[in-house]
Amino acid sequence: MATKTYIGLSLGTDNSVIAIINKEHGAEVIANEDGEHKTPTYIAFSGDEEYHGSQAKHQLVRNAESTLQGFVGMLGTEYSAELAAAHQGYARVEDGPRGAEFVVATESGEVRLTAHEATVRYLARLRTTAEAYLGRTIEGAVLGVPMSRTSAQRAAIGQACAEAGLPLLQLVDEPVAAAMQYGVGQTARDETVLVVD
Repeated sequence: MATKTYIGLSLGTDNSVIAIINKEHGAEVIANEDGEHKTPTYIAFSGDEEYHGSQAKHQLVRNAESTLQGFVGMLGTEYSAELAAAHQGYARVEDGPRGAEFVVATESGEVRLTAHEATVRYLARLRTTAEAYLGRTIEGAVLGVPMSRTSAQRAAIGQACAEAGLPLLQLVDEPVAAAMQYGVGQTARDETVLVVD
């Protein structure tokens, strides 16, 4: 029987982390293609090239207007002037026919991406990073998300995972995931635990 491969993913607004359970039954963070253990949650366009992670974040210095940031936090939300203002200094956010859209000029023309489309692209890149590192197909993921995510945002994350070819097994609040990593709740004794994020 073939072993299925699953990953744990902390999908953050600023950075994301991919992990697996290793042979010693401990969590091991996977390095991305740049050798880093956390991947900035950014997408950038330069010319006709699309960059993700650190390579995208480095575009902020000379190409901020073509850099998408904060798209994960926009999932499941509606366009507002406040939302557009919060993204000043990055790719422009407009109220388009599909809701809030990032607008970027490339050599081939204008690119318009919703937060959902940007998240799908980013998750697909994380999946391929994990597959390249492990040398195996990823069958699914458990995602750690901030507790502040609404039901609509959680549903949007699940839909984005499916479209990125990364079946979602479960969403776990980040403080719960952190506590589980340290064995909290695995004994019958009462404990008081403080998780700081």
